[in-house]
Amino acid sequence: GMNFVAGLILMHLEEDSAFCVLVMLMDVCCLRGMYLPDMALLQLRLKLLTRLIQIHAPRLAEHLEAAGADVMIFASPWLLGIFSSEFTVNFSGRVMDMVLHYRSYSVVMRACLALLLESEEELLQKEDFESIFCFLKSEIPLWSRDKLNKVSLQEDERRGVWAGWWMP
Repeated sequence: GMNFVAGLILMHLEEDSAFCVLVMLMDVCCLRGMYLPDMALLQLRLKLLTRLIQIHAPRLAEHLEAAGADVMIFASPWLLGIFSSEFTVNFSGRVMDMVLHYRSYSVVMRACLALLLESEEELLQKEDFESIFCFLKSEIPLWSRDKLNKVSLQEDERRGVWAGWWMP
């Protein structure tokens, strides 16, 4: 995970500046705790994401649980790599921009939730863990920039859980 975050930063900044940004992410945005051997902070954030899904999409939460699709399995790479291990550079870069702008990791959590809420109906049609996992790993990362932009705008208007992280 950390290598993807560092790589994403290095794509946009010189080495010295990239190092400073990485240090800021580790300290201010509390990323360091996610990469420690016990991964306690990652586990906490996964529990938080699970709870957010239960609050904002209870049917989806029940469906994922019934299918054995634990949030830990599909969301860990999203959280550890700030989407850079599975999504386009454009998408992960925009999320990173907002993390840096707000100096808050909550942007990543909100992005996870927004993606799941947008795909809720499709996920509810998947009957087993394998089809859910394949959808989350293969289809969502390939969404167009326009669809990803639409997702963030809809979440802002529809549910009030999104703080306008996406800038066209």
